[in-house]
Amino acid sequence: MKKVLVLIFTVFMLIVQSASGQFIQDGINHLYAGHFKTAEKVFKQILVTTPTSAEAVYWLGQIAIEAEEGNYANARKIYETAPALISNAALILVGKGHIDLLENKTNEARQQFEMALSMTRTKKGDDPSILNAIGRANVDAKAGNLPYAIEKLELATQRDPKNANIFLNLGDAYRKANPGQGGGQAYSNYVTSISLSPTFAFPHLRLAKLFETQKNWPLVLENLNSAISKDPNFSPAYYELFYYHFYNQDYNEAEKYLNKYVGSKMGEVDPQDNYLHGQLCWAKKDFDCAIAKANSVINEMGAQTKPRTFKLIAYAFVDKGDTAGAKKYIDSYFEKEKAEAIIPSDFILKGKIYSTLTGDDNYLFESYVQAAMSDSVYGSKMKTFEDGLAYFKRKGDRKKEAALREITYNNKKNPSDGELFNLALNFHQAQEYPKAIEFFTRYTTKNPDSIFGHLWSARVNYIVDTTMLSCIPHYEKTLLISTSDKLRYKNYGIESGKFLAGYHNNILNDKATAISYLQRALEFDTTNASVKELLEILQRVAAPRPTNQPPAKPTNKSNTLGSQPITNDKLQKK
Repeated sequence: MKKVLVLIFTVFMLIVQSASGQFIQDGINHLYAGHFKTAEKVFKQILVTTPTSAEAVYWLGQIAIEAEEGNYANARKIYETAPALISNAALILVGKGHIDLLENKTNEARQQFEMALSMTRTKKGDDPSILNAIGRANVDAKAGNLPYAIEKLELATQRDPKNANIFLNLGDAYRKANPGQGGGQAYSNYVTSISLSPTFAFPHLRLAKLFETQKNWPLVLENLNSAISKDPNFSPAYYELFYYHFYNQDYNEAEKYLNKYVGSKMGEVDPQDNYLHGQLCWAKKDFDCAIAKANSVINEMGAQTKPRTFKLIAYAFVDKGDTAGAKKYIDSYFEKEKAEAIIPSDFILKGKIYSTLTGDDNYLFESYVQAAMSDSVYGSKMKTFEDGLAYFKRKGDRKKEAALREITYNNKKNPSDGELFNLALNFHQAQEYPKAIEFFTRYTTKNPDSIFGHLWSARVNYIVDTTMLSCIPHYEKTLLISTSDKLRYKNYGIESGKFLAGYHNNILNDKATAISYLQRALEFDTTNASVKELLEILQRVAAPRPTNQPPAKPTNKSNTLGSQPITNDKLQKK
């Protein structure tokens, strides 16, 4: 009889454990689907029947972490007030370590993880559920150790090769550890997770996000729809489909999926969802609607309002032409949002608002710089710089354009010599001559045989150097290079010859050398009237007069070479 009772009890316990395990997975599925209140109910019901379920307590803490975004007090309280019999259970220790990681207490977290492992280690190895929870914590937290997470999760797959959750977390670890490079390993683990649990919707979401980085939109849509087919109430898939159509400006489809998203939440009302409706209003240029929807979120959520809501209102006010109305909302956004969550376009929006209100474009200049420098993606960083350059060019603000181009150039991975030349030219156009000289000098040092480097070095030095000494080597070099292609470089050869002639005649009083330069200038165009005129005057002045002939009377021409020097306007390019 005792054997029969023991057998019955054993079978009963297995049934209870199996049922409990299924309920645990149901709760996990609701958590992954964003149904936090429903998931919470599942785990609390488990604790009613099994008060010492460390798994249920662990997952209640995970719900608090996910639902409260950055406020971990409730999650910590759940773990610290666990029933006495499980207060030091390994899973509870991992939960505490997870929160430590989220709060950047990496040493404390590692101690909790290692203690949990040592408590559950057997001759067969470490407990796969503990390994999985440790891996999940390190993937989730910004301060997590991803190689450590991968190590533990790989061990977990060996200890429990049929657990879909472990392969899901391992895929996440590889994807996060090697952005853009770990896709293959992430993909294979997500696929394995699906094969082990064909009704598991969440790995399809992960695959969709993986293909999104590759811009493989057909596979993005395929996986989102697969997730919905497995769980018609899988809210994250509808959310992604809303944004897919939103960014493709198909607002009717976007609205359809937004309504499905709200309807899939199993009765969990979230006032924050009105933010999404507000975004849709804004996209349709119904700015008053966008402001009203966003304000309804603020009125209901108060201090719990997500910062993005204030940003939406700021955009709506700017786009309806009420910049003054936008200011307090952009200020609230920057006051409330985490620094790491602020994106480059946010800085530009704030800069535009402040510049418009003050009439001072320095705000916008600084915002473009701040936006670009905050961007870790090189391509979009350069795009922000280019947008700023285009703005100041349209405004005709040469000084800010030149200053921003210098910052852009300094942040280029491999700036070209052409970009260096354009930078120098921008400073010349902005009348920032010392800067122009600095960069033209750098350009000619790198390109000693470039005619344009020497030509513009000569021109800008002429503006600032009253002695003209710094111009001479550059005009000499320009004249020399011009002779390599007299047709192509005709104008530059003539400009150089005339300048050098003027310098030798007017400054050095060396008419013979001045004549030689004019003769060289004439080689580029034998019909050039101004060169011929100057040459004729110089030759006439230089020719010896008969002793019985009085000196020639000066004419009214500005380039007369008897009593007057060759004027500078005759020597410069018109």
